[in-house]
Amino acid sequence: MATPVRRNPLRAALALALLGVIGVAAAQPAPLDLRLAHDGRERRYLLQLPATRPNPAPLVVVLHGGGGGGVNAVAFDQPPAVFREIAEREGFLVAYPEGVGAVWNDCRSENSIAVSKADDVGFLVSLVGHLVATRGADPGRLYLTGASNGGMMALRVAAEAPGVFAAIAPTIANEPVDPLRECVRPVGREARSALLLMNGTLDPWMPWLGGPVVNDPARGLVISTRDTLARFVVRNGCSGKMSERSLPNIDPSDGSTLVEQRWLGCSPDAPLVAFNVVGGGHCLPSRTRFGCIGRQNRDAEAAELIWAFFREVPIRAP
Repeated sequence: MATPVRRNPLRAALALALLGVIGVAAAQPAPLDLRLAHDGRERRYLLQLPATRPNPAPLVVVLHGGGGGGVNAVAFDQPPAVFREIAEREGFLVAYPEGVGAVWNDCRSENSIAVSKADDVGFLVSLVGHLVATRGADPGRLYLTGASNGGMMALRVAAEAPGVFAAIAPTIANEPVDPLRECVRPVGREARSALLLMNGTLDPWMPWLGGPVVNDPARGLVISTRDTLARFVVRNGCSGKMSERSLPNIDPSDGSTLVEQRWLGCSPDAPLVAFNVVGGGHCLPSRTRFGCIGRQNRDAEAAELIWAFFREVPIRAP
């Protein structure tokens, strides 16, 4: 009897990411516009329910950037909207929650612009618990991603609620500096979290080397991408060594390339991967051209790469 061939989900979805093979957005049903009470507030979120899905089904939570919102996140001209298309193909739920005042409390304690002091960690934990109880979300396959302010919020959740999500994928985001020590930043392996980080090396708003966000100290400071990853090398028990490969430069005219780094020796349930967008700005790689601060890479689809990573992570044990 022939031995079954095991498919590598990352390689399979990488092919889709590189080719931009996505379903037809117009065929998707509109997401549900829902509310959840938390900490004395009525919090809004949008929920995409694919027509065909397992029970229980994986759940991907997508966090908007500062000034955004769930409605903006699912707009068809934005890369985060691609998760809706993948969800219809793969059969998982997608939730787009909104921050209070369109911002997330991401731990930039010195941030004096667009400040939120909402209990966003508690809200996101409550939201996924609610969706597990009422919508058939699989508690072992909960995933979190976000861009910019939303990416930093995902990093905060990874630190303060490490056992909730099976994996996180922050994009165009680094861990913030927290001089007032308002947030928990554990370093032990009990705080491990499967992580994919995707940043642009020439991002003018989220500095690759660390420093003020949007080049404005009033918006708070972040550490470098290298230092952000180094924290997870320790938390995830990685060896410190990595493999590296360049992805095909499908669109040389975009002025950027993609390099994948994968750390070795990590805990089996906590892989650590980085996609460095060399020459990229403050935006996600996508087949769709849209407003970007700096250069937008068009060699791959960010959402496809992120979903491929989520699929390869072991199901979290209860």
